[in-house]
Amino acid sequence: MKLRHSLLALAALMVPLVACGLIVGIEDHQFTTPDGSVAMAEAGPVPPAVAPTCTFGAAPPEVGPPDDDPTIMKPLVFAVRHASIRGRSTDGAIVGFDYDGVCSCDPRDQSLHEGGVSCIPPAGAPQGAGCDEDGGIDNAIASIFDLIALLPGGDFASAADAINSQIRCGDQTMIYTVYDYNGLANDSQVTLAGTQSNGIHEPQDGGTVDDAGMASCGVTQEGVLDAGLPYPAKFDGTDVWSKQSGASGATVTGYVRNFKLVLDGRPRAGLTNATLPLLFGSRVLTIGTPIVVAQLVPLDEKGDELKVDGAGKIVSPSGKASSFRLDNGLVGGRASVADILAATATIRVAGAAPGSQLCDVPNKYCPVKQLICNAADSRQSPLRDFRGETCDALTVSLQFDAVVAKITEVERPAQATGDGGCALNFEDGCPGDAAICPP
Repeated sequence: MKLRHSLLALAALMVPLVACGLIVGIEDHQFTTPDGSVAMAEAGPVPPAVAPTCTFGAAPPEVGPPDDDPTIMKPLVFAVRHASIRGRSTDGAIVGFDYDGVCSCDPRDQSLHEGGVSCIPPAGAPQGAGCDEDGGIDNAIASIFDLIALLPGGDFASAADAINSQIRCGDQTMIYTVYDYNGLANDSQVTLAGTQSNGIHEPQDGGTVDDAGMASCGVTQEGVLDAGLPYPAKFDGTDVWSKQSGASGATVTGYVRNFKLVLDGRPRAGLTNATLPLLFGSRVLTIGTPIVVAQLVPLDEKGDELKVDGAGKIVSPSGKASSFRLDNGLVGGRASVADILAATATIRVAGAAPGSQLCDVPNKYCPVKQLICNAADSRQSPLRDFRGETCDALTVSLQFDAVVAKITEVERPAQATGDGGCALNFEDGCPGDAAICPP
């Protein structure tokens, strides 16, 4: 029961406030719909419109399958290769999970909170704010991008993708390391650690990318050697990604079922709320109540995909894979409004002064900020849910795929962008802490 349509009216009223010009930021890579693939396969089906009750809790089950084998393989290090923060699959379906266990505003919901909202929407939010998508899915970011798309020059779906450009050119990515995995179809307990990387600063085995690949990133072979610029990524397992200085790796536990990796960081009996870092533009958000799902694809020693038979066994001489990749990944959780604003400020703006970022152009940033502030749909801490408090966070989902990579113990600080811009140390809040927009 999608009940966020009233937000569209707010965006329509704001269109005259924004001058024409393209906002460049997020691309929709060819990710498949989670339903029937990864996320909803583990979450359970979204209830049809005629269902007598709402099957709330669109999230993975808490209990994993029995182990196929108690032995474990060495940790698997994955670097995110493509990412999309739009919150929709290529066929337009909303992606995400239920983080509060309620189908908010759905009269069919028979949970403890009977379809209530977990926090009070901001004062400027339109009627219907805080309501969930079908099946209780919480994903405020998807609604925000729908609204920005109505603003002149706000077509995020077809814009150049800043995140993927940074990844391809070796500037930045997310590193996910999977521990305690047995390498087979089913494993009752695995752990995922997430950390950000500040680029590839060591040459790859077998040589770096060719001159054309270098040129597409605006560098040369001499430049990466002499000026210390990042090496563009090869995505063949030889990329050596650095660690960000001071970044602490956050972890979340879960399991593997039929080669589907499922991690659930929502607080429950014996577990506190976990956190994970998440790329958003050139910033990294910290998300709470994280849920991660992805398809583990077995590979041979050459990196070619291995078949899996009808019994779930890997078809190889040893019955095991040499490595894996992650397909159709989805990670989501709750991020503070302040973090979302700071990350949004890093979006590049075409048609403005060279190197301009969104927070350099108040007549573009301020309407977007208003949308974000009014779209808050959750509390940062799940312990504050259903206490009658004002929402101070947004639910967010990122789709991704990832390939095996290496990570060095050498830490590197975040690099300032060559064109500067206001977003490097930008901080803002609702209604107007940064004094860029009128309160």
